[in-house]
Amino acid sequence: IEVLASSASKSFSLEIGDVRLFRELVNKLDTDDENKEIIRNYIETKNYPALNDFLDSIGKNEITHALKKLPRLFGGEEIFEKTSKLFSDEKIDAILSNLKDLYKKISKIIGSGTLTVDLGMVNRTDYYTSVIIKGYLEGYGDEVLSGGRYDKLIRDFGYDVPAVGFAVNVDA
Repeated sequence: IEVLASSASKSFSLEIGDVRLFRELVNKLDTDDENKEIIRNYIETKNYPALNDFLDSIGKNEITHALKKLPRLFGGEEIFEKTSKLFSDEKIDAILSNLKDLYKKISKIIGSGTLTVDLGMVNRTDYYTSVIIKGYLEGYGDEVLSGGRYDKLIRDFGYDVPAVGFAVNVDA
């Protein structure tokens, strides 16, 4: 928030999501990793027709129905209730509860008008383990800040600690 607020624009927005929601849903499907990647790509690019057709080829059930809705689940606090009506189990409920708590904390700092929940953020980068963020500046169409939680990445370098980080596109 401080990085975004320190820009020349001063007007920014922040998006938050959680990659675990997608992973929990897609791992309930009886399909291989290649198909899961195809689904992830269609959700990430918000390619609704291709996503719907592909999921229909896998089968029609509550999981495929929820995955079809995932790229449309963005907005404010109302997203949490909409999502809980699509699919509910102990893990999904815990993920949504954690993200909702984070949403409320960030809203107290920046206001809900500049904060968006986007459950269709299903980053291609596999090292993210839960919350992911993207930041935008007014007048610039691409993200200028991105990052998230990656609890296992540093372990690959010999030090097993959880971490959160972000990168800033300073050229933007």
